Amino acid sequence: KELEVPIVPVSIRGTFETMPRGRFWPRRGTISIAYLPPVTATGKSYDEIAEEARGKIVRWGERDGDG
Repeated sequence: KELEVPIVPVSIRGTFETMPRGRFWPRRGTISIAYLPPVTATGKSYDEIAEEARGKIVRWGERDGDG
């Protein structure tokens, strides 16, 4: 907010499937990382910035069939 730089929401998927809780060594699997369109911080509160970033991640998951 103070620096007025864009925030890039990131979604990481597949980590739990490849290394579930309690497992010592990871399994083979696919982990995907998506860098979503940036959120501009200018004139927004922290809560507004966080909600917009979260919304982009949720919508991306719904579009991709995981939401």
